[in-house]
Amino acid sequence: MLDVQNVIKYTEMELVKREDHYALYDDNGQKIAASIDGCMYKLSEENCSEIFGIVDVEKLTKEYVDADPDLEIGTSEYQNAQVDFKEGFNRAMELNKDKLFTVEDMKKAIAMARKGSKERLHDGYGSFTQPIFVLNDTSSEEIIQSLQPPTEIEVEIVTTEIVIAKFHKAYTQSVYELDKDGCLILKKL
Repeated sequence: MLDVQNVIKYTEMELVKREDHYALYDDNGQKIAASIDGCMYKLSEENCSEIFGIVDVEKLTKEYVDADPDLEIGTSEYQNAQVDFKEGFNRAMELNKDKLFTVEDMKKAIAMARKGSKERLHDGYGSFTQPIFVLNDTSSEEIIQSLQPPTEIEVEIVTTEIVIAKFHKAYTQSVYELDKDGCLILKKL
């Protein structure tokens, strides 16, 4: 008798962004998947880009234009709306190209610079002034680099644990879940 039971779990891995592709490494540093040919498992370029926060302008355009109930797919108005949206999006990106860091990024940099000791200064009359932060020895370059977009992100792979009971013995086998295109399903931690 064969009894199969599925238990979904997650396996942590490291997703690395290369110049021309993405690669996935296990905790031993072994490459197990890539978005280019040559590995046992395949990664979805779209899934990886989404994890790294890269905007798919084509997808965003389609979502925006399709949400307009006044536009009928295939009409010239629909196509013009797509062109206008893309041009507007690209122009906004161009205008904001010098605005590299978010408020959260700046808070992170300030926190890193402040890491060190909190001290109070003596005012010379027996009391202390407000606390001041003594900067640690982290270099400006290191702080700036910490704000750059990451090239490595911790991810998890959706894995199914298959339990097979056969002849009064139970066997388990982990199997990676695949999307409709046969690519591993990754989620950002």
